[in-house]
Amino acid sequence: MRTARIRPVAACGALFALGAIFGPVILATARSLPASVDEDDRFAAAYRLIGAYDEHYPQLVMSSVDHDAAVFDCGYQPETLFGRDYRVLSRDWTVYRGYFDLTLWRSRKFRLWLDERRAAYLRQQLSAFATVFLHDCIRSTLFASVCGRRVRLVLERGGHLSTHVVPSGVPEPNQSREDRTICTYLDGLAARNGQSLASRSTDALRQR
Repeated sequence: MRTARIRPVAACGALFALGAIFGPVILATARSLPASVDEDDRFAAAYRLIGAYDEHYPQLVMSSVDHDAAVFDCGYQPETLFGRDYRVLSRDWTVYRGYFDLTLWRSRKFRLWLDERRAAYLRQQLSAFATVFLHDCIRSTLFASVCGRRVRLVLERGGHLSTHVVPSGVPEPNQSREDRTICTYLDGLAARNGQSLASRSTDALRQR
């Protein structure tokens, strides 16, 4: 008698477990079926997929960035230009902190450009259905690792896996506008310090 009672409970538990596992997959499939084939919508979906993938599988980036490189590119010596504030990164604003914030802004612009290239590649390689499905799979199912592996293979195939390195054969983004903004900031600092302004050509600035 007790065994007969346990069986329905076990069956309900099994159904609940199956629902918890496969329910999100079914929902992801249902949401993906009417995926828009409009090019702008497909790009937006691919961009969301890139965000979901990078959030769940962040890359460890070894910090080897020379944050003083832009100072030299603009024709200045950091120790002379920043004085006591050189490499001071407290919460309070310093002249070096202002410069550092500008370099971070330029880096974010580079990352945005790179993510746009990666999203464009995914749009070319994946169908509208697959793009939306893989996004929802990574975000809300227990099969995120399987779906993430699929995205990884596609990105690796085209050399677009890295979140910080331009793929081979792809021209570097032109960041001359960001470079000029940083140099103008440094020119203002030099002028305030009574130092001579650096002379440089546009070609001397790095084209990141």
